[in-house]
Amino acid sequence: IVEKRFLDASLFMFICGLWCYLDSGFYQMYGEHGAVGMVLSFYAFILMSVPMLWFVQNTISEKVRWVPQVWIFLLYGNAILQGILNILFHIPFVYMLFLTHIMLFSGVISMICLLWKEYKRNEAEEILVCLLAFATLGVSGMTALILYWVYSIYWYDMVFQAGIFLYTSILFWHLLQKTSRDSQFRMEQLVYEKMSMEDRMTGLKNRKAFEKYIKEIQEGKIRLENALFLFIEITGLKQINDVYGMKTGDESVIQTARCIQKAADSDQRHKIESFRIGGTEFAVIVMDLQIQPQELECLLENEVKKETENRYYISLQFGYGYLKNEDGTRNTVSDWKRQADHMLQKTKGAIYDDV
Repeated sequence: IVEKRFLDASLFMFICGLWCYLDSGFYQMYGEHGAVGMVLSFYAFILMSVPMLWFVQNTISEKVRWVPQVWIFLLYGNAILQGILNILFHIPFVYMLFLTHIMLFSGVISMICLLWKEYKRNEAEEILVCLLAFATLGVSGMTALILYWVYSIYWYDMVFQAGIFLYTSILFWHLLQKTSRDSQFRMEQLVYEKMSMEDRMTGLKNRKAFEKYIKEIQEGKIRLENALFLFIEITGLKQINDVYGMKTGDESVIQTARCIQKAADSDQRHKIESFRIGGTEFAVIVMDLQIQPQELECLLENEVKKETENRYYISLQFGYGYLKNEDGTRNTVSDWKRQADHMLQKTKGAIYDDV
């Protein structure tokens, strides 16, 4: 499932987890590199909002994506500024914490206002869920700031961490629901597309699939050195319908299609594509040609005889054409098809002349 916001939320959770661990009393008491851990903790706290701003960018419309981008630059600038002040003037990060608090609080309020305007514009469900998540985070952040600055309560960060937990839970739950619906929709689309390319009676690919395949050859998406194009038509189907009934006529079409598919499956040396392109007409394309068309015709006729067990006679007529001429020149796709169709019509004409 390709969804950038999974990556955004995952990175946010990773940075939050890093901050929660490094900021914990457990690490500060038992950690081997306490000073380094504290610096990393402050940077994690300063930058952990960046992935969520990416999340917002990937949710809102493109014309207002510059708003979270401005806040991303401000957070980067704040991290760089505090680092410079710490290195040059040895100002502890804790003395500059109010800057980060102000930026985080104002950033959350800004995102809430932005998301509210976006929701009022198009009333999208995912905007509403994102707005709810940011509102939850804003309430927990505001409560944590009051506890820290007004009442000097040391466990203020637990309130903020609880807000982060609810925030990510809301976003992930909606994201999973959305991707689940999207996946179901894509699966249904694939099924419908496959059904639209399949002949219901025979199970072979239909004329639509045939035309798509020919178009891909014409556009060069399917590259062929040489190939055999074979037209197959059932003759005498009217007589079968008249003598044995329409049901038997349909069976003869199905059995012919089954024989074509069986012949294609039995010949592992060549890739063979088969299609039903009309009521009694089939098309077969053989790539990397080594087999002679007469061999393939004989194979198909034998398969038909086995399938019908001489209950009734199915007559097949063939016409074929090569993608390359004997002198090595390449035919156009239209000429290739025309050559096969011309041979088929000529064969049928010869039969009628004999009659």
